[in-house]
Amino acid sequence: MKLLGLWFLIFGIGAGSEVAKFDAHGPESVPEGWKLVNARPVAPFRWEVHDDDKAAPFSGKVLVLTSHEKNRHVPSLAIFEKVDLRDGDVSLDFRLDPNKRTQTVGILFRYRDPKNYYLANASADASMVSLVRVEDGKTTPLTPVNASKLHLCLLPHRIAAQDWNLMRVRIRGSRIVVFLGHRKLMEAVDATFTGSGKTGIWSRGDTVAYFDHFRVDKKN
Repeated sequence: MKLLGLWFLIFGIGAGSEVAKFDAHGPESVPEGWKLVNARPVAPFRWEVHDDDKAAPFSGKVLVLTSHEKNRHVPSLAIFEKVDLRDGDVSLDFRLDPNKRTQTVGILFRYRDPKNYYLANASADASMVSLVRVEDGKTTPLTPVNASKLHLCLLPHRIAAQDWNLMRVRIRGSRIVVFLGHRKLMEAVDATFTGSGKTGIWSRGDTVAYFDHFRVDKKN
């Protein structure tokens, strides 16, 4: 499959701001500048650019994840390799296929390798949002600021799978804040991974999802 150049738009919010859009890609192409990481040697996941009549505003093509993975805990990652981020904001427009058993996507950041990174994820099938640390392959939920009980790490929140949703993560030092739409949902503090790392998109199981406007805003 031929790789086509990724079209980056640099907005005037700062020299470190980049938006990955997919309008310049032909159908069924894999975006250049993205590295796909699958947990299985023979991956049941496909990440490709497609035309979409339900695309997010100002775009006609989106990045589509399709999956035939039966184990809902098996992840698939798309790593954005063009920029390293320590502090800043990462945002993403997404919508989900409501007919799938698993309907979960997320933004990963300060990514070191497939077993070490932070992840903010949103699950329409479970109606919840969470923030976790993946360290040496072990997933640990981060307890939100001012929360005393572990179950509060999984924040109940209804997500309209068939609609476009905006997710954003704000990272400043050890402080991490998660937004859905323009609403602040979670804030946590963790100093396990303090250096720069890659950002990207995460999913699992048989999720089928559509993505657009993956944006990275670096802060000094």
